[in-house]
Amino acid sequence: MNVNFAGMQPGDLPPTVRAILGLSEMGLTSAERIAYHVFQTRDGEPINPKLIEYVEVITHSQDPVIQAVFEFGLPLGSSTFIHRPIRCEQCGSMVRLVPCVLCYMMDKSIGNKDDESDDQAYRALEPKFPTQYLPGSVKKQGLMRRRVARGESPFHPDDAPSHPGQAEPVTIPYIRLADIIAASIDRRAQ
Repeated sequence: MNVNFAGMQPGDLPPTVRAILGLSEMGLTSAERIAYHVFQTRDGEPINPKLIEYVEVITHSQDPVIQAVFEFGLPLGSSTFIHRPIRCEQCGSMVRLVPCVLCYMMDKSIGNKDDESDDQAYRALEPKFPTQYLPGSVKKQGLMRRRVARGESPFHPDDAPSHPGQAEPVTIPYIRLADIIAASIDRRAQ
């Protein structure tokens, strides 16, 4: 079995491959354990040996794109969901989105946050599509959570305005994902 991702960017890899690489990035080394979290959907169901072999092929691949991911990590926003939650071996969080976004953001938050030149490193990706969900609605809150989980800003400049009669969408400055995650952790601790 051979893989060839020539011409692809790491963020364009298939979700299954990103999940395998994300779990590897989180410190998992067992191909069987990675296969369990990526492919297993029912308790007690045996893992197909071909899936374990596929995990081994991906994690040992000499493909340049795979090697780039091992060297630099998956790009922000290319996290993917896995079937089974797993405890991140680096930060201890239970995650279903890999690689662990919290660990990623904490790694990026090391250093001088007040340095203007470093501000670009903390700028979240703009979401691809705006939403017409009204601010404060349950659907908008869920969408904003999913955006943050994907490494995107919770806000899009063309999202629905606060009030239906409002002429322009509300422009909200970018928010550092690390600040959002830290605030979330603080709320849970209280």
